[in-house]
Amino acid sequence: GLNYEIRTGDCLEELGKLVHGAARLVVADPPYNFAVDYGNGAAADRLPVDQYRDWCGEWVRRSVDLLTYDGSLWLIVPDEHAAELVVLAKSLGLTLRNWVKWYETFGVNCRRKFNRTSRHVLYFTRDPKRFVFNADAVRVPSARQRKYNDRRANPAGKLPDDVWAFPRVAGTHAERLKGFPTQLPVAMLRRIVAVASNPGDLVLDPFCGSGSTGAAAIAHGRRFIGIEKNPDYAARAARRLDALTAALDNDREGES
Repeated sequence: GLNYEIRTGDCLEELGKLVHGAARLVVADPPYNFAVDYGNGAAADRLPVDQYRDWCGEWVRRSVDLLTYDGSLWLIVPDEHAAELVVLAKSLGLTLRNWVKWYETFGVNCRRKFNRTSRHVLYFTRDPKRFVFNADAVRVPSARQRKYNDRRANPAGKLPDDVWAFPRVAGTHAERLKGFPTQLPVAMLRRIVAVASNPGDLVLDPFCGSGSTGAAAIAHGRRFIGIEKNPDYAARAARRLDALTAALDNDREGES
């Protein structure tokens, strides 16, 4: 059978239906409370701040319950919420392993502050010492190798730094799907999936959107559950993952 499913519904309700300790990895890119219309009008994404934060506390807590003992939670958030979400996650017993800065390479012009060109990728583990971290799966060429041809360089490359440059998915990009207000680059999600889970593991995304986390999970041979409130988004994400699976199956048949 298929190794993925997208469930349409409210994330708190749907998270409550899943088996505790089943997911090795939860990746969440929640609505940011910036009044973006995700299909229910802009006001639905403009809650009073304390109400928004309480809601975040609820889905983070439920996500943590779903993690394996050696699993991890990755949150992709803007400046406005990063500090509070770190405090919240720590209060739930999570360990902050990395506070990654995602440099989106081109940004949004701002008038009375510096232009917005980055977001935060907050990496938490459930256990401070035991967790899945596949360093060899995400190594990149080091300057020692590339520039200096240094014999002491690890031929496998080095671990990526904690500032990640992945262009955000703009309207003109090939992977861009029409009609989604936000879309994450699959390349970034592939790094997260590869480092923080193993083949066959369950990866969970409570705010599935266009299904980019699912695309990364399928590409790496993981199982995937996505939760999406908007039925139109959910249907389109499912079609995207179906097409990806069919393409991967064709490739495999071609090789055998």
